[in-house]
Amino acid sequence: MSQGFDEILERAIRAQRPAEPIDPDAVPSIEVRAESPNQQVSITMSEGRFSAVVLDPRVKNLSSTELAELIQQVANDALSGYQQRLMAALAEQQDADLGAELESIGADSLRALDEYAQQLAEMLRTAGR
Repeated sequence: MSQGFDEILERAIRAQRPAEPIDPDAVPSIEVRAESPNQQVSITMSEGRFSAVVLDPRVKNLSSTELAELIQQVANDALSGYQQRLMAALAEQQDADLGAELESIGADSLRALDEYAQQLAEMLRTAGR
């Protein structure tokens, strides 16, 4: 009887532990595109890497410093957007996994309590004879 509760308690404790390292194959496929306000620079990130950098011909009118700053700004925006979407996707995935584990723990708890109640009722019947 106690062994069932001990196992359920251990599973509940495991469910609260920090998540294990993420398997790279389990990382969702995410693509993010960022543009400069004037649409002169566009950068796309896919699978955690910069997959496309598009420069509008109008960038020829910019100094090299202005162009570098614009590319840096858009790259940082793309990276930030990618990180936000990745974290949201991973959190959603972990919440689903945790929810399933907690449902299983709850069902096992109810079964263990039912067994405990049946054993207690049997003990009371035996003691009443």
